[in-house]
Amino acid sequence: MGGADDERLQTTRAVVQNYLPDDMEDLESLILLGKLEMEPKRKSEIRMSKSETNPKSECSKHCGQR
Repeated sequence: MGGADDERLQTTRAVVQNYLPDDMEDLESLILLGKLEMEPKRKSEIRMSKSETNPKSECSKHCGQR
Protein backbone atom coordinates (compact mmCIF):
# COMPACT_ATOMS: atom_id res chain seq x y z
CA MET A 1 0.00 0.00 0.00
CA GLY A 2 2.97 2.29 0.48
CA GLY A 3 3.60 2.63 -3.23
CA ALA A 4 -0.03 3.31 -4.15
CA ASP A 5 -0.97 6.76 -5.40
CA ASP A 6 -3.79 8.79 -3.82
CA GLU A 7 -6.33 7.74 -6.46
CA ARG A 8 -5.65 4.05 -5.84
CA LEU A 9 -5.84 4.55 -2.07
CA GLN A 10 -9.19 6.33 -2.37
CA THR A 11 -10.54 3.51 -4.55
CA THR A 12 -9.31 0.92 -2.06
CA ARG A 13 -10.85 2.83 0.84
CA ALA A 14 -14.19 3.00 -0.99
CA VAL A 15 -14.22 -0.75 -1.68
CA VAL A 16 -13.28 -1.66 1.89
CA GLN A 17 -15.83 0.83 3.27
CA ASN A 18 -18.51 -0.74 1.06
CA TYR A 19 -17.76 -4.42 1.71
CA LEU A 20 -15.80 -4.53 4.99
CA PRO A 21 -16.55 -1.34 6.93
CA ASP A 22 -15.35 -2.85 10.20
CA ASP A 23 -11.88 -3.24 8.67
CA MET A 24 -11.31 0.44 7.81
CA GLU A 25 -9.02 0.95 10.81
CA ASP A 26 -6.90 -2.02 9.73
CA LEU A 27 -6.70 -0.64 6.20
CA GLU A 28 -5.53 2.75 7.42
CA SER A 29 -2.88 1.03 9.54
CA LEU A 30 -1.65 -0.91 6.50
CA ILE A 31 -1.51 2.27 4.44
CA LEU A 32 0.51 4.06 7.12
CA LEU A 33 2.92 1.15 7.56
CA GLY A 34 3.39 0.91 3.81
CA LYS A 35 4.22 4.62 3.58
CA LEU A 36 6.69 4.33 6.44
CA GLU A 37 8.42 1.42 4.73
CA MET A 38 8.73 3.42 1.51
CA GLU A 39 10.33 6.48 3.18
CA PRO A 40 14.05 6.87 2.60
CA LYS A 41 16.15 6.29 5.68
CA ARG A 42 17.12 9.37 7.62
CA LYS A 43 20.82 10.13 7.90
CA SER A 44 20.80 9.46 11.66
CA GLU A 45 19.39 5.97 11.08
CA ILE A 46 22.05 5.24 8.47
CA ARG A 47 24.79 6.38 10.83
CA MET A 48 23.32 4.29 13.63
CA SER A 49 23.13 1.16 11.50
CA LYS A 50 26.79 1.58 10.48
CA SER A 51 27.94 2.03 14.08
CA GLU A 52 25.94 -1.01 15.15
CA THR A 53 27.84 -3.16 12.67
CA ASN A 54 31.25 -1.79 13.74
CA PRO A 55 31.01 -0.05 17.13
CA LYS A 56 34.80 0.22 17.60
CA SER A 57 35.27 2.37 14.51
CA GLU A 58 32.49 4.72 15.62
CA CYS A 59 33.98 4.95 19.11
CA SER A 60 37.40 5.70 17.65
CA LYS A 61 36.01 8.67 15.79
CA HIS A 62 34.58 10.15 18.96
CA CYS A 63 37.45 9.25 21.27
CA GLY A 64 40.22 10.21 18.85
CA GLN A 65 41.73 6.75 19.04
CA ARG A 66 42.50 4.29 16.27
